[in-house]
Amino acid sequence: MPKMIYWDWMHCWASNGAVGRYHINQLIRRLSKKYGVTWEQWAKFAGQVKGLGTNSKRMFPTDFFKCRIVDHDDAAMKGFASEFLDTVAVVGLFVNSVVRPHGILAKEIECFDNMARILDIYRRRDFADLARLEIAAVRHHVLFMELYPNRAIPKLHLIRHIGECWREHGTLLSCFGAEELSLIHISEPTRRRGM
Repeated sequence: MPKMIYWDWMHCWASNGAVGRYHINQLIRRLSKKYGVTWEQWAKFAGQVKGLGTNSKRMFPTDFFKCRIVDHDDAAMKGFASEFLDTVAVVGLFVNSVVRPHGILAKEIECFDNMARILDIYRRRDFADLARLEIAAVRHHVLFMELYPNRAIPKLHLIRHIGECWREHGTLLSCFGAEELSLIHISEPTRRRGM
């Protein structure tokens, strides 16, 4: 079966119910609950970050984290897949500039670093990084199961097959392009009609 299906990294990592969205939700909750990082502090930090996604002037809304992060142990971040990727970028900056210097949540940060590394390799689509991808996927899996054992969902296992699919077929597929095209085709006629 794993040789007959190409696992899509967007749906395993970034879509509703995906591993990455659960991961980022729980990391932000731990920083907020254990170390008192408030929604206002997240908003202030994220508000200084520009150039995410396709719009170099776009900034996070001030209530973004308060609206997207769900305060529950079994919950995942709400929002779109592209918002998840932007959130990973902002949290990465926060981790590097604020959290890492204090030496706190070392395992959580290592797990996050592996996720960020994996997502970076996917986005750059550099086949030369395939070995690095597979090492990061194994390390992320081990840490994720240690930190968030109640989230052993099938997508966590499927993530391990994405590198194999890439190697087998020589290309890295995701649904980002297809969904972006769908949005363009759906919204274009609506704009012309003045809706």
